[in-house]
Amino acid sequence: MNLNLLKVFDAVMQERNVTRAAERLCISQSAVSNALAKLRAEFKDELFVRHLGGVAPTARAELIWPNLRAAIREVNRIRLHNDFDPRLSSATFRIAASDYAHHFLLAPFIKYLLREAPHVSLSLCPYAMDRLEEMLREGEIDVAAGILPNIPEEFPNMVIEVIPYVCVMRKDHPLAQKPMTVEAFSTAKHLRISVSASGTSAIEGHLEGYGIRRQIALTLNQISIAPRIVSETDLLALLPRKLVENSRYSDRLHVTETPVPIPGNQVKLVWHRRNDDVPPHRWLRHSLVRCVKNGTTHEKTEPTGLM
Repeated sequence: MNLNLLKVFDAVMQERNVTRAAERLCISQSAVSNALAKLRAEFKDELFVRHLGGVAPTARAELIWPNLRAAIREVNRIRLHNDFDPRLSSATFRIAASDYAHHFLLAPFIKYLLREAPHVSLSLCPYAMDRLEEMLREGEIDVAAGILPNIPEEFPNMVIEVIPYVCVMRKDHPLAQKPMTVEAFSTAKHLRISVSASGTSAIEGHLEGYGIRRQIALTLNQISIAPRIVSETDLLALLPRKLVENSRYSDRLHVTETPVPIPGNQVKLVWHRRNDDVPPHRWLRHSLVRCVKNGTTHEKTEPTGLM
C-alpha cells in the first residue's frame, strides 16, 4: 500500500478533521478526500463518518490504527538509515525543549543549522512534561531537551550541561545588604519554578533535607518571566546563574550564594533507543552537543517556553 495513503489516514485519525489533516500534511483538502476514498476501497470500510464539525473513526479504523502507525515509523526508520549528508539533506527534525534549552541550546543551534545544513528544517514542538515519553515513543518528536528526571530505560540520554543555581532578589531588597542566612532565607517569600502538575520541584526536597521549607508566594511553569518578577517585587528565587547573567534585568538584580549547597540540575538530551544508530539522528544529537560545548555568546534577552 502507498505510504502516503497511510500518512493521510494517520493524520485524519490524529486531527479528527479533514481540513486540519490537510494542513498538517501540507496538501490540499481534496487530496486528503481522494486518499480517503482509496483507503475506504482498500479496507472495505467507511473508516470515518461525519461528526460534530469533523469526523469520527469507525471501529475498523480504531482497530487498524496502531499497526499502521507502527508501519509508518518502521518505514521512516529504514529510510533514515541511508547515508546522511547534512549539506544536502532536506530532513525535518522535531524537538521539544524547555524554556532554558530554547534560549541556551536551540538559539545557537539554529545559527549552526543554517550554516552547516541549509536545507534541513527544525520544528519546535510543545514541551509537555506529562507527554514527553509518549511523544518520543510515538515518534512525534525526535529528541527532548531539558531537566528530565526519572527517565525510563527505553530512552537513552546524555547530560549536556549542569546548571548551577544562585539566590536572586531585587538590588534594593532589604536582604541584599546582609549575608544570606538560613533564617532569612526561610522567612522570606519565594518564587518557585515548577513544570510538574503538583507544582513541586526537586529543589524543595533538597532544602527539606536541611530542615528548610520555603514560603512559596508564586509558582511559575515558565522561567522566562522570573527575572523580571523578582526585579520588581520582594520575592526571592533560586535561578540558574547563566539565566540571571544573560537576563536584560541583570543590572536590577542582586545575586548571592544560597545558604546551603544546592546541587546543579542536569540538562539532558533524551531520545528513543530505536534512533540510537540512525545517521541523521546521531548527527542531530552530536550537533546539539557541539553547540553547547562551543559556549556560544548570547544577547541579553528573555527565553520563551517552559523549563
